[in-house]
Amino acid sequence: MYLGAAPIVECLEKYNPNVVITSRVADAALFLAPMVYELGWNWDSFLLLAQGSLAGHLLEYAHSIYLLITGDKYRDIPYANLLDLSLPFAEITCHGEVCVAKADGNGGSLSTNKILCAGAKPAAAS
Repeated sequence: MYLGAAPIVECLEKYNPNVVITSRVADAALFLAPMVYELGWNWDSFLLLAQGSLAGHLLEYAHSIYLLITGDKYRDIPYANLLDLSLPFAEITCHGEVCVAKADGNGGSLSTNKILCAGAKPAAAS
C-alpha cells in the first residue's frame, strides 16, 4: 500500500522537521506534500492539487525529460560531463501555476510535447 501526500503534510505541520522519512509513498506525493504545506493549499482545492500532482509527476520523470531534451547525440555523455547535467525543475505558485524550466548553458530545450509524453510513453516524444 502506498501513502499519499496527506501523512507527509501532517508530519510537516505537527513536527516542522528538516527531513521526513517515509514508508512507501506515491512518487508524486513527495513533491505534492511540500506544495500543500508551504503554499497553504486545502485538500478540497482539487484544481491546485491536480496542478501540484502534475508538477510532481513531471519532476518524478525529470531524468526522462532530460534525456528526451538532449536527444540521441548526447546519450553517450562522457562521465566528466555528467557533473554539468541540469535536470528540469519546477516553479509552482500559490495559485497552482506550474513552470518547468532548466538551467541555462546546459544545452537542449524544453518542449511541451516532450514533457507531456515523458511520463507515460517516453518513446512517443522522441
